[in-house]
Amino acid sequence: MPTMAQNRIYRKKMCPWGQKAVQLLDEHNVSYQDHLFDSKDEEMQFKHELAVSTTPQIFLNGKHIGGYRELQQYLASPDKHVSKTSHWGLIWLLIASALLAVATGLNLKGFLGFALTSFASLKIMDLKAFAHRFKQYDLVYLKLPQYAYIFPFIQLILGLALLAGYFYLSLSLVAIVTGLVGISGIIKSLYIDKNSLKCSSVGGYYATPLTLSSLTEYLILLLVGVILTL
Repeated sequence: MPTMAQNRIYRKKMCPWGQKAVQLLDEHNVSYQDHLFDSKDEEMQFKHELAVSTTPQIFLNGKHIGGYRELQQYLASPDKHVSKTSHWGLIWLLIASALLAVATGLNLKGFLGFALTSFASLKIMDLKAFAHRFKQYDLVYLKLPQYAYIFPFIQLILGLALLAGYFYLSLSLVAIVTGLVGISGIIKSLYIDKNSLKCSSVGGYYATPLTLSSLTEYLILLLVGVILTL
């Protein structure tokens, strides 16, 4: 296991995220040891021992901070360790969607529409941060990396279509396929690859863990697909 008694960054030589992390540490006058992997085998062994899927990985003051995004948040609020995860972002989004549906009298369709547009908006606010998490478990991303930047807008269009009352078979099929693919990726990551990752449902800012609750967004997509066919 990596030594955590001192400030260290573990990274690949040419990784842009690792270089950004080093620059950020320098800007904050943080002293650290810079560990560059000598080989792909060393990097893979490191990931296996730490149970992570990406590098760089940063340790500060004996604590595992995480990658570049987590380092950004940690340096902004060092008293709140950013590796701590919570489902509150997801829970509040669902509560707010339910309240909006009740207030507008749109009931189930309103809840689903507001939820999807909210999911999409949080992703669009920082597409790069969203893509950084999304790529770790999404199956389509492996074949089409651009999908990470398309997916939030698919959600937005589906949510708006439901709210506006535009019911088209083509939209229904998109919602169902997108939902099934998303569910498959999460189940594979959790139960086959047994990864410990952060979920991208509420964008890249909130440290939401990838668990069964992460299926909520994709179950909503499936339900939207069913409703759009009626």
